[in-house]
Amino acid sequence: MSVSLQRAGAGTAVSGGMTLETAATLMAAGAKELAGGPAGNEQRFDLSGVTAIDSSGLAVLFAWQRAAQAQ
Repeated sequence: MSVSLQRAGAGTAVSGGMTLETAATLMAAGAKELAGGPAGNEQRFDLSGVTAIDSSGLAVLFAWQRAAQAQ
């Protein structure tokens, strides 16, 4: 299963599966997106292109939230 993150307007679009297979890639790519954005501004991830998600995908979402709050 593949996954991609692309900047889309004011946020980042996620497409593909958010599963155990892609969790490490997503974690790193999402953290990079968050670090590249202006501090204190709202960041959005568009999940409408996600085709599958499991508990690992949910863990990625929570990790992104923690990373955003830490900024």
